[in-house]
Amino acid sequence: MKVNKNDLKRSILLADFIVYLKWSFFRKYNSSIMLTESHLKVIDALIDVYKRKDRKLIINLPPRSGKTEIVNTFIEWTITKHPNSKYILTSYADTLVANSSQQIRDMINSVEHKEIFNIETKKDSQSKKLWKTNKGGGVYAVSSFGQITGHGAGTKNKDEWGGCIVVDDPLKPDDSNSLLKLNKVSEWYETTLSNRKNNPDVPIIVIMQRLHTDDLVGKILKNEYKDADEWRVVKIEALNENTKTSFWEEYYPAEKLLQIRESNKPYFYSQFQQNPIVKGGNLFKSEWIRFVKREVVEKIRFEKKFITVDTALKDKEKNDFTVYTAFGVFENRLYILDMFRGKPRSVEREVTATAFYEKHSTYPFRGMHIEAKASGIDLFQRMKDSGKIVYEIERTTDKVFRAENVSPYMETHGVYIVDDIECINDFISEYEAFPNGVHDDTVDTVIDGFEIAYSAEDIVSTYMNMLT
Repeated sequence: MKVNKNDLKRSILLADFIVYLKWSFFRKYNSSIMLTESHLKVIDALIDVYKRKDRKLIINLPPRSGKTEIVNTFIEWTITKHPNSKYILTSYADTLVANSSQQIRDMINSVEHKEIFNIETKKDSQSKKLWKTNKGGGVYAVSSFGQITGHGAGTKNKDEWGGCIVVDDPLKPDDSNSLLKLNKVSEWYETTLSNRKNNPDVPIIVIMQRLHTDDLVGKILKNEYKDADEWRVVKIEALNENTKTSFWEEYYPAEKLLQIRESNKPYFYSQFQQNPIVKGGNLFKSEWIRFVKREVVEKIRFEKKFITVDTALKDKEKNDFTVYTAFGVFENRLYILDMFRGKPRSVEREVTATAFYEKHSTYPFRGMHIEAKASGIDLFQRMKDSGKIVYEIERTTDKVFRAENVSPYMETHGVYIVDDIECINDFISEYEAFPNGVHDDTVDTVIDGFEIAYSAEDIVSTYMNMLT
């Protein structure tokens, strides 16, 4: 009996993902794929998801390790086996996720693929972001925070493979110090993405390099979504620090990895070792921060409001910033309402300070508090001469000592900040890096704010009011 060559190829390629991966890679790039032991661990984990041994999978790999290529080909292989399967594919940028979707679609539409598998995509759904097979399956590609209304992953049938949700690097490395972005990814995942399953058993695959202790994987492992025990974690460290060997010597020589470790430890331990560390001394905790919407604080009747000021001596780029921060106190909570961070010159400093003062000096305003140092003394005098309510702040102890004194209040009451403040990311970066950051000017004003809000006089007053 004569064996059809294409039938034989089909059965071999569909039976073994590694064989299919090598075949697909060669067709796309006309070269052979390099698979290390680490890559094989990733592939084994993906196969277990396909076999429904695991429903939730985390894969942490160093950057530029081929993770996107492998996971894209996994989607390609499974949709070839099950043309009715539906996928949601996400990443931090529209262009990246659209390119991944296009790569999968183009391979399925290629002559080589059609000759063996005879699968087609529908002609009326050929966009990069959304395409469908003639069997009802397909891929919907969307960036983080994007709209998913009307799209779901998987099928109603729980007894066979029907597709999955794939999260491929939901946050770009440049945003790793933005607590606001980290929280937005978390909220989007919890309230939107994870709910787009067409049945409860549809798998979720998160494949990413670690960026921060509070990135998506960090929040999953901290059990913030109440499902930490449901996740399988494949964690690939770039360097074995005991043996000084690399996970992929040809691409990431151990010598190079050691250089990266010495030059930038936070970057190395997060993105290469998958063990993110908090920059600086971890004096201030990220979880103390509470983001508040502008429309919420506008309805609050604050008990008092005030401004703190930290001025810079020079305006050159390498020097410190001038910062004005507006606060409101309500029910023993301190709210950061607004913040200016810039490098105005002497005369400009008075102009910007006056504008900020007038913007926030509405009732019940308690004045502007300015650090008593060279440029601050000059600003204080100018503002006082113009009839403004101003006070001088005398700092007699170092900033770390002052920070340690106010940190219990931060932990107990929280650090409330309006989430639309223009320089909010600068503040979060300084806050998390303190006391070892390049700049800490915004943090100085916030420390001042806590000292003023929770001064002994105010604390006594609060408790007296509670008693009466």
